[in-house]
This record gives sequence, structure tokens and C-alpha cells, in this order.
Amino acid sequence: MGINYIICDDQQSAIDILKNNLNRIINNNNLPGKIALATKDANEVIKYAKDYEVDTYDINVYLLDVDLNANRNGLELAKQIRKMDPLAYIIFITAHLEYGMLVFKYKLRAYEYLIKPVDYADFRKCIMSLNEDYIKLLNSIENNKQSFLNIISGYKEYRINTNDILYIESKGAKAVIHTINNNIETYMSLGTLEVILNGIKMNYFRIHKTFLINIMHIEQVNFSQLYVKIINGDICMISRNKKQEFKKAMNNSNLTISYRE
Repeated sequence: MGINYIICDDQQSAIDILKNNLNRIINNNNLPGKIALATKDANEVIKYAKDYEVDTYDINVYLLDVDLNANRNGLELAKQIRKMDPLAYIIFITAHLEYGMLVFKYKLRAYEYLIKPVDYADFRKCIMSLNEDYIKLLNSIENNKQSFLNIISGYKEYRINTNDILYIESKGAKAVIHTINNNIETYMSLGTLEVILNGIKMNYFRIHKTFLINIMHIEQVNFSQLYVKIINGDICMISRNKKQEFKKAMNNSNLTISYRE
């Protein structure tokens, strides 16, 4: 449980300075965090984001040099990270002040933008502020107060009441969140949404690799034909390897639902 820091810069000397300063801040202030990756290769960062298994109590913080090399810049890298790790914090570190407006233009929701050579006091202030946000997030989860899901879809941010979610469907690289009022597409993976929602409420069940359903909005379950009918009439299929686990979960839920064996 803690903060995973990922550093990417095309200069090894810059990486070493960031690592030393970051470890100093973490150790001196007893912060919950570690350096998970420090590299000059942007492809390693992409692999990390792609392979990362979401944990409700963990967050990733990417410290990226904007001007990486001729083939890829930090802004393009950040766009790819956002698709795979949408809840991550991104801190840009660069010698080029003029890139600041591009960060805004790319709509990358950067947490901070630091200019090289980075002043230690400014860097410490940034990391301490980030940790305060992380502690607030933990407290929110522990107190079960987080009943809304914040989703980025296109250029808009949606705040969804989790009680209004009927089910979530995986469609290629996107997930479609079906709610009582509308449908919202996001690049967050179904697995990521599953972890987040079950960290808030235990009403969600993954009945299929394609479907995550809110059991509070089930109208009918047909175990012989392996499907769930949602209250809006939509049908979600149940995978055979999830049938017994789902049946047990429904029996324990004490919900009044129409069943067909």
C-alpha cells in the first residue's frame, strides 16, 4: 500500500538526482512510497502502465521529462499513460518553460510542472502536497464516503453516482458505463473499474470478462441459459466458469430476484 514513483528522463544524471532527492524526501518524512521504475526508455514506462495491476490503496506517480528524444516526447508518453492508468498523477520535469502551455493543450491533467534544475524545496513541496492528497483518498475509502465515480470521457469529466450504475461493458480498448440516465465511454479498463467500485461498495460482480454488473439492478437471472436481465431490459451474459461463484453471491445477497435454473 502506497505511492509508486516512475521516473523517465533521457539523461541518467537527471534520473540520479531525482532518485536521490525523492528517496531523501520519502525517508526523512516517513512517507508511504517507493521508486518502482527509473529509466531512460519510454517503452519501459508504457510496459509498466500496461502491466500494472490496480490496487484500491495504491497510486502511481509518473515523473516525466517532456523532451525525451527525437522519436517521442513526454507529452505523447503521458497521453499513452492516461489511457492505461487514468487515475495516475503526472509530474512534468523539463528545462523548457514553453512546454507548459502544451501540457494544458493536450488536456493531460498534470499534477505539477517543474523547471530544471529543480529546486529541492519546490520538489519537496510538490511531493508532500501529493502525499496529502493520497492520505485524503485513503481516508475517503476507509470511511466509505466515496459514493461517486469520476470518469474522463473525451474532453469531459463526469461525476457518476455509483448507485446509478446498471452495468459496465468492455468494448475493445474502451469500457461503456451504462447508468440509469445515460451511457458513458472511457478508456479505463473494466478491471480498473472493478477494483475501484468494489473498493467503494460491494454491489458489483464480474459475471463475464466483458460484463461487470451492479447486482442491485438485476431483474432476472437465468442460470440455464447463462444470462442476467438488467432492469432496463439489457442482457448480460454469464460465463460458465463464473456461474457457481455468481450463484453463491446471489444466494448470499438476500435480494428478491426472479431466478431460472
